[in-house]
Amino acid sequence: MNRKFILSILLLLLVPILFLIIGRILNFQFDVFLMILGALGWSVALILRFPFLFLIKSRYTLSKQVILIPLLSGPTEESVRLLLIILFSITFSKAYSLGFGWATIEVFYALIQTLALSGLNKRTDEKALKAKEMVKQIGMENILEANPLWGVMERISISGIHLSFSLFLAINPFFVTIIMPAHSLINEIILKLSKKSIATLEIVIFGLAAILFITAVILGLR
Repeated sequence: MNRKFILSILLLLLVPILFLIIGRILNFQFDVFLMILGALGWSVALILRFPFLFLIKSRYTLSKQVILIPLLSGPTEESVRLLLIILFSITFSKAYSLGFGWATIEVFYALIQTLALSGLNKRTDEKALKAKEMVKQIGMENILEANPLWGVMERISISGIHLSFSLFLAINPFFVTIIMPAHSLINEIILKLSKKSIATLEIVIFGLAAILFITAVILGLR
């Protein structure tokens, strides 16, 4: 494992700490149960994607797969997130905990992906070659070769978006009609921009995350 990956891993671990600090500054209520619930919700949403992933991979070419797969996140994640907020009557002040758990488990998933991709570069078997082609198709190759700070900035942005969506749904569950397609659209934007310019991608997503987060906080505190 080279220094770039080690630095990337260390910096990624700081992302949850950053949002803990932000939550404290904004006086959100931290609830360990809701953090765990958020992590479980993300895991359930991931599992719900599997049947659709199998269907897409069995019916479509690789070029179409990389377009269709990112679209799954909106319906699966936001339906689970909404269900949890309704079932557990999560208020705005506590929704930050749910979003924090959701975002944090994804940070650790990103760490696992980073480690897996690091090992993938050393392999030359058929499965590894197919995986490398998928990585190239979705633009991950450019991300991996970029400065680790861009990857950390992306994780900050994505975490901010997850927190924002949790807050929006706690404010009004009907926001799901906007958030669900928006989530999938953001994934498609990431896919498109990652193939062109990593700097542009990270700046656009960071700006979008900041706007969403600030808007959610303002609406919730009114």
